[in-house]
Amino acid sequence: MKEGLEFLLESRGWHYGQDRLFESVPDGIVLGKLNLYFDGKAYKKGYHPSADDIKRFAGYVNEFNERYATSVGRIHSFVVVSGSFTAKKNALEKKAADFYARCSTQLCYVTAADFGQIVTQVRLASVNRSALKWANVFSQLRIEPTSIASEVRRITKDRIID
Repeated sequence: MKEGLEFLLESRGWHYGQDRLFESVPDGIVLGKLNLYFDGKAYKKGYHPSADDIKRFAGYVNEFNERYATSVGRIHSFVVVSGSFTAKKNALEKKAADFYARCSTQLCYVTAADFGQIVTQVRLASVNRSALKWANVFSQLRIEPTSIASEVRRITKDRIID
């Protein structure tokens, strides 16, 4: 996940992993064009965010923003990646609204398969990746390959970047 986000955003990321085992932190962060927290959820039957998850995610964002917003900017989005999501769209929207009310940050969901497709799409059009409007992409509830494909087509049609 970290490497894919670093590639897409042309920014540096950190995976907290083993160094932060007993601390309450997400899987990692990418800082640069956009500041994103990311967290992977490996659930055999799909992931459904709980109210406690939302509170915990918002706590991560609020703590980061209190410490670092003046130095590196605020967290723009918290990206949750899973094999699948079991919650219906309206339930995910409610969780995202609750999250936003707690920390003024977007909550985004992307399946691992879609994330892989997005990285592949952008890799094939990598000369255009810096022109993509990543803030728009990472403001969507569900991040899907179709939104990236349409943005790549728009940039290609402009013929400004070869």
